Amino acid sequence: MATDPITTTYSQVGKWIFGIGCGIVTVVIRSFTPIPEGIMYAILLMNLIGIPIQSLILKIKYR
Repeated sequence: MATDPITTTYSQVGKWIFGIGCGIVTVVIRSFTPIPEGIMYAILLMNLIGIPIQSLILKIKYR
């Protein structure tokens, strides 16, 4: 689900940020909440900020 081409970023740097963000959010959710499946919420959260990540990468690249 995290590799869905519609909701993820399409630049290589954006993909790295997206993947690292999914991992960090998953670890935080699993460590500090009683929810056993943190990956679902991590993917949803990172899908929300996937477009801002991509626009930020493009602004930096083509400044």
